[in-house]
Amino acid sequence: MLSILALGGVVLAGLALLIGFGAWRRVAATAACVSLVTIALFWGWKMMVGVAVDVGILVALLRAAWPGRDLVGS
Repeated sequence: MLSILALGGVVLAGLALLIGFGAWRRVAATAACVSLVTIALFWGWKMMVGVAVDVGILVALLRAAWPGRDLVGS
């Protein structure tokens, strides 16, 4: 169920970005956090790629503020 929630969050963030809804960053960050929780609950060494992707998303969105507002328009 958590995996479906994380996937739905990523899809929702993409749709929100396409229609210009400004909260897409929060939705994407929340989906990455849900994904990290899911990975932690069902840990296996093969999931390191998922951890790297989720951490990369969080760093890009929260720390580096990428992509910029001029690039995505919201």
